[in-house]
Amino acid sequence: MRSATRFVLLFLVLAFSFAFSQDKKPMDHDVYDSWMTIRGSTLSPDGKWFQYIYGAFDGDVTMQVVAVDGSRSYEIERAATPRFVGSRYLVYSVVPSKAEVAEATRARRRPDEMPKNSLGILDLSTGEIYSREKIRTIRVPDAGTWIAIQPEPPAPPSGQQQQQQPQPEEGAPQKKRNHAVGSEWILLSVETKEAMTLEFIDQWVWSNDGSYMIYSTSTRDGNGDGLFMRRIGGDAVPILAGLGRYTSISIHEGTHQVAFFTDRDDYASETPGLSAYLWKIGDSEARKIADDSMAGIPEGWKISSRG
Repeated sequence: MRSATRFVLLFLVLAFSFAFSQDKKPMDHDVYDSWMTIRGSTLSPDGKWFQYIYGAFDGDVTMQVVAVDGSRSYEIERAATPRFVGSRYLVYSVVPSKAEVAEATRARRRPDEMPKNSLGILDLSTGEIYSREKIRTIRVPDAGTWIAIQPEPPAPPSGQQQQQQPQPEEGAPQKKRNHAVGSEWILLSVETKEAMTLEFIDQWVWSNDGSYMIYSTSTRDGNGDGLFMRRIGGDAVPILAGLGRYTSISIHEGTHQVAFFTDRDDYASETPGLSAYLWKIGDSEARKIADDSMAGIPEGWKISSRG
């Protein structure tokens, strides 16, 4: 009798275990991808707001912005790369949903037809959101209330021929084929939403306090190439002009000196050499501090901007 009872009990345990194992989902990568995780978090400079992004690895994310005292909170879907501007505004990108991207991919849309990111600016004091569609890049300085955004380039009309390059004057150097034309950038006030458009921007950097920027231009024919300084709300101040590439721009915040490299002086050569220049706010033009011909540089050696 005892043997029969033990057999029945053992049978029931095994049957229950088998049934439970059939309902239990295996722990594989599909399970891991569905787990909700926090991707990152930041406190506002005044410590009154806390933001974090959460979501599953295989799904869209959500940004939660919470007042530390518990008085208010905001939730924004598909927000990415948030950055506080002061303690009143939060700047972020809104990325397309994964479903939108998957559908566009299946439809084999052209790159200019794929879903694009948007800009979002949340006013934490009111909850109002300013948005702007089709934004490729957002740059936020360490201080100040202006940001820089790069819009997506407009798609060329179907069948439109490529725009012809303006012809340079006879004897003047011609813009090289591998010298890319700059793009459009917009300076935007997060407070007033005032905007300033800058064209043909190649490289640029913010000052640490966000009060001015140094940028190089690359125009279609090269006549507008150069390096410039622009204060917020002011006009462009030329630093050095001429057909060429202006790279490795660096600002010394203590002295407000600007160092950079350019191939302007040797642009016509097949392999142009670089020159190093230095400029300080108030100078009429940058001055050259080094090139390949200077004493101490061995013959055949060239200055490199890569270190």
